[in-house]
Amino acid sequence: MATLTFAGTFGVGTGDKSLGEIGLAVGDHALYAGFDSSETIATFALGSGCSLTFVGDVPVKGEVTGMKVHNNLLVVADSNGYVESFNISGSLPVSNGDAQISTAFTRFEATATGVDLSQDGHWAIFGDSMFNRSTRKSDISSGKLTPTVVYQTTTGLNSNNVLLSEEQKFLYVSQNQTSQVSAFFFNTKTGVLTNGCTTPTLTGSGELGGLALGPAKNGRNFVYAAENMTCIAALSLAAKGTSCRLTQLPGSPIRDPQAPSGLVWIGSYLR
Repeated sequence: MATLTFAGTFGVGTGDKSLGEIGLAVGDHALYAGFDSSETIATFALGSGCSLTFVGDVPVKGEVTGMKVHNNLLVVADSNGYVESFNISGSLPVSNGDAQISTAFTRFEATATGVDLSQDGHWAIFGDSMFNRSTRKSDISSGKLTPTVVYQTTTGLNSNNVLLSEEQKFLYVSQNQTSQVSAFFFNTKTGVLTNGCTTPTLTGSGELGGLALGPAKNGRNFVYAAENMTCIAALSLAAKGTSCRLTQLPGSPIRDPQAPSGLVWIGSYLR
């Protein structure tokens, strides 16, 4: 990572197929890749020099849209409205038998998309798609998913991507369709979300993608959001008590020098 040295290209299983969306999650000893077309999760053993060795596949309920690892637990969301968890203590993930249609899908036909897990392994939080204003949580302290609880947000549309802040005080949510990012206060003991703050429509933005954390500095938190596959929005969060302010930094968005030219998002498809 320090030198950006190319490690190699590694083969997948003969049944693994994707139309272009391959989600990744990494554990202590393996990397897991979700393939949308074949509805499979491929497992790769981690070797020296960042090498990967294909181990095998397990099926899931639909196209994998989000995955996250905590210790021996792999939590998965898919396009059919299901959420599910797997035990990854062995060579291949083993289902915990908790696959379930999420509550938001039943109520709003909103599929679970992005997922993040609290550092203590107590909560799984899912983003929602389908032009919906909601996120959801599940208690995973027992080692498997419980029925999800919906949190209805008041801003933005299509809350696909979710990311907990480093100190676990905030949940960042990218509202992909309205090109906004929100920060909600997160209670690690109860899993309760409360309204925080939301950016205006981001400068130069179209549809948003994934989120990433930056290092905190001078009492502020920083978060980055992918935009239009060609640039990155840089945001600053300042909080005091129960109020906060999330703003776009000067000079944002930042052009990604490695992004190919002529690519834009139309809906959710690359053209």
